[in-house]
Amino acid sequence: MPAGADGRRWHRLPAEGLYSGEHLWLREPADADLRQALKRIRNGRYRRPFALDSVRSRRLHFSLRYVQSEMLMDYPDALTLSYTRQMMGFLPLLPDPRELMIVGLGGGSLTKFCYRHLPQTRITTVEINPEVLAFGSLFQLPAEDARHRIVLADAADHLSQVTTGLDVVLLDGCDAQGTARRFCSPEFFRELRGKLRHEGIAVINLIGVASRASRLLEDLRSAFDDQVLVLNAQANDNRLVFASRWPWSLRDWTDAEARAVALSRACRLDFQPLLQQLRRAQVQAQA
Repeated sequence: MPAGADGRRWHRLPAEGLYSGEHLWLREPADADLRQALKRIRNGRYRRPFALDSVRSRRLHFSLRYVQSEMLMDYPDALTLSYTRQMMGFLPLLPDPRELMIVGLGGGSLTKFCYRHLPQTRITTVEINPEVLAFGSLFQLPAEDARHRIVLADAADHLSQVTTGLDVVLLDGCDAQGTARRFCSPEFFRELRGKLRHEGIAVINLIGVASRASRLLEDLRSAFDDQVLVLNAQANDNRLVFASRWPWSLRDWTDAEARAVALSRACRLDFQPLLQQLRRAQVQAQA
C-alpha cells in the first residue's frame, strides 16, 4: 500500500517469535527499523496499534496482552470474540434502536455487525486515536453514508455535545491497560445515563484487573440507580455491564424470548443464550 500523508506506510513482516505461522502489520516510515519495532512489541513498549494475521483471521492489538478486535478473513462482518457477541444481547429487548453510539472503533467488529444487521439504525462510532482509524482498510470497514459515520473525538467530550436521545450505547473503549481511564469516572457514567432515552440501554465492557473493575461497577450502580446487570464475559478479565434508565423488571422478557428466536435466524448469532444470561442476571439482581 502507498505511504500516507504522514509519510508512513504498511509493512507486512513475519511475526518472529510472537505467534507461530503469523504475520505482523505495522504502519511505520519506509526506512523504519522494523526489528526494533518488533522488539518493542515483545517488551510492551510499542506505542502504536498493530495487527496480527493467522491463516483464518486478523487481530488488532494495542499490546500483546489483549486482543482488541478480530476479523475472520472469509466473514469480515461476523463477531468472533465472545464478549462482542454478548454485547449484542440488548437486541431482543430493544430490537429497533433509532440512534446507536459505539465508543471505541478497534477493528470495527461491532460497527460492521450493526451496519449489516440494523439497516434502520443510525450508527455513530467514536474513536479518539487516529492511528486506529488508519487500520480501517485492513479490517474492511464500510464507507460512511447517511446512516453510518465515524467521528474522531474524545467520546466523553462528544457525548456531552449529543442532543438527540440515544437508544443504545456500546462502550468498548480500551487502552493497553484495559477500559480507558476517560470512561472510568462517576461523572462520565452520570452523563451516559442522561443521554439515554427512557428505555435506552448502555452496554459497557469492563476490562482490566478485577479490583479496578469492581470499583467501576460500584460507580455504575450508583449512576444508574442499581439498574445494572453484570455478565462475566467468556474471556479473561472481561465483565459486561448492561445499564438502563428503565427498571429491568418492567421489560417484557417473554416477548424478548420470541424476538431472540427470530433474530438468531436473521443475524446468524444465537441470541437465546445471551438473553438467558441477562435474565439470570436480572433475577439475581432482584434477589
